[in-house]
Amino acid sequence: ISSLIMKFTFEGYEGTRPHWIPLRITTRYYRKRLLATSCSWFIYGFIYFPSVPYLGFITQTVLQATSVDSTSQWSLLMSALAIPGVFLGSRLVKWTTQRFLLLFGFAVYFVLGLVLGCGYTPIVKIIPLFMIFYGLFKSLGNAGPGNMTILFSCELYADCIRGLFFAISAASGTVGSIVGFNVYQPIIKNIGIRWFYIISALISIIG
Repeated sequence: ISSLIMKFTFEGYEGTRPHWIPLRITTRYYRKRLLATSCSWFIYGFIYFPSVPYLGFITQTVLQATSVDSTSQWSLLMSALAIPGVFLGSRLVKWTTQRFLLLFGFAVYFVLGLVLGCGYTPIVKIIPLFMIFYGLFKSLGNAGPGNMTILFSCELYADCIRGLFFAISAASGTVGSIVGFNVYQPIIKNIGIRWFYIISALISIIG
């Protein structure tokens, strides 16, 4: 709401009289960028965030955690595996283009999603191997879309409307996570969690 009523002043304008943002004009001018950033957030939210509620399911079925303590410890470890990708992405963006890094992240989702989905049965029998693939899936995804969706949403818009269009893009990511959770829930319940990774891989192609 505060973004919608936000005002800006032209530097050096006589009397520095505030003007309302011409939302219709700016939306028309930035519509392609807004569509791109919103879709990237949506796809990232669709793939990444629905996996969080299923950590307990994975620890109990794959990692054979039998107590609350072991389930919590495995969940903490699997969540921590996603953190290095954030710092890796902030380093890689200095050596490559932002566009390449975004595409790289979605490509990682595609490749590792198919590996985890198609080879789910033999991979889960070797817990260290499953943890490696799962960690790469989460971490390298953060290195690409996790970092670049935020960066693009900050850099592609003028200062006076950046907060508004960033909020719209971020809201698209929230919608994507909600839609993804409701899509994956019946799929995992009926045909297995391996299809979570396969569908995530296919959705990443759109990204």
